[in-house]
This record gives sequence, structure tokens and C-alpha cells, in this order.
Amino acid sequence: MSRRWSGVSGGGIAYRATSIRPGVLFIDFLDPARANASITLVCDRNQGNFSAVYGQLPDEAQTRLDAFSRVEQGLPLTAVEAEFRFGTLDDADVAPPGFTDELIGMRNMYTYSPTERYEHIYLNDNFYAWQCLDGVEKGLADVDRCHYVKVAEQLYLFVWREKIIPTLGVVMIDLQACAPTARSSVIRAAISAR
Repeated sequence: MSRRWSGVSGGGIAYRATSIRPGVLFIDFLDPARANASITLVCDRNQGNFSAVYGQLPDEAQTRLDAFSRVEQGLPLTAVEAEFRFGTLDDADVAPPGFTDELIGMRNMYTYSPTERYEHIYLNDNFYAWQCLDGVEKGLADVDRCHYVKVAEQLYLFVWREKIIPTLGVVMIDLQACAPTARSSVIRAAISAR
């Protein structure tokens, strides 16, 4: 699929859109203005608001800076960046979404595909622990930087920034349906293309 985006040669960009609930769209595409960057939008037509995540993967020099050097220089452990914006659709007179602590303390298992299964433990406002139960990363685990956004009742946007293999992961967690809609493959593809 493609959609018009101002300032893009040819006027269109490829994107992926899914609907986790009626009226809630999860739209993801590579940022046409920046290399190794993405934009993810969650548009809630029911409430008339949106969340936007602007993700940026590090360049090669940032990737080669080890964790000890990052700490020594006062830098975050990950060079992956995420910027959040919240707003309303069609000038709706509603509150925009925002960050939440409602997931903190939860321990959830997610099946991303027939071969990929992960466990998440949401530790605090800034970090979560994960382990791969099945899939290519089976047996691996880590604690990474994360962000939680409440989109609607029991519907959350969960964003994480990995430090070992620079990755920006973005998933919608629907606790009513107990099924995540995930997007991390687009960003992983950008990393492996280096």
C-alpha cells in the first residue's frame, strides 16, 4: 500500500496498516526524510486522537560505541532514539493519549508468529525484562529501555529500544483480546541492510 506524504518524490510511500480493534489503526512506514528511521501512528477514530512514534536507529559510529564507553560519556545505554507525539484528529475536543504506568508489574507471554514466542516483565517506568521462549533468539534475555502509552481501555502502545543489536520495537498490546500486533521486522531489516 502507499499513501501520499508531502515532500516525497513521487508523492507516495509504502506503509503497513492493521486494525487491532474497530476504529483503531496501527500504521507503520519508513520515514521518507531520514535514513534508518521509521514513523508509527496509532489513530483512534473512536476517541478522535493519535499517538506517533518517530524512531531513529544509530549510525555505524554510534553502533560501534560499547556500553562501557556510553556510560562513561553519560550517554544512554542504547543509541536507538524514540520521540513521541500525541494529538487529536479532526480538531476533536478530547484528551490526547499519554504515557502510563498501568503495565508495570505485569508478566505477559506473547506469540508474535508460529515460531516466535517471548515473555515480557514490565519492571518500572523506564525498563522491562524480556526472554525469548521460542524462535531465533531462544534462550536469550535482557533488560531494555521502554515506553508505555495508553491508547484506550486495556489497549497499550509498547515501545522498546534494544542496546545489543540496535532495534526499535513497537507493539500494540490489547489485554481485552490478549493478542499483540507487532512491528519490529521493518526496523530489524534496516539494521541488517547495513
